[in-house]
Amino acid sequence: MEHFDRLQARQLNVMLTFNENEEQRLISSNFFSKKNLWMLSDKYQEKFTDLLEDYKYYMQDVEKQKIEKNLKILMSKKIVGVTVSGCARFAHYLEKLQAPITIIEEAAEVLETHTISVLTKHTQHLIMIGDHQQLKPQVECYELEKKFNFNISMFERLINNGINYVTLT
Repeated sequence: MEHFDRLQARQLNVMLTFNENEEQRLISSNFFSKKNLWMLSDKYQEKFTDLLEDYKYYMQDVEKQKIEKNLKILMSKKIVGVTVSGCARFAHYLEKLQAPITIIEEAAEVLETHTISVLTKHTQHLIMIGDHQQLKPQVECYELEKKFNFNISMFERLINNGINYVTLT
């Protein structure tokens, strides 16, 4: 919040010293990036650069607070569900959750690399649910699918190599 207060104070000082034409350029264009600083007169470039730097720190603070809030909510839950692609996107949350058990549903459709990516150093048990005789992983590159057997999931590889598994009837 300190950055926000400083940003607001500095923004008011800078905006009051812009002439009307410069203020309009700021408002009407996609100006808020360093590449557009040349449009400002020299005396405002340094002020605006400092303002952009303060804004960057403010946004980092906002993101940090958002992550802490979301993590607090997640930590209060017994079970957290997320897709495999969500695991990659929110890996920082999963690492901090320190979940000892990971369950992958439709494991026969998940590529080996995606399966590995959901595991953290805290994973003690991996439970894979699915039917290895039905759907296979979808691979966009035919060469990878055929030449490197990417059409076989880790789930199917484990079963084909004799790992203990249970079939529901």
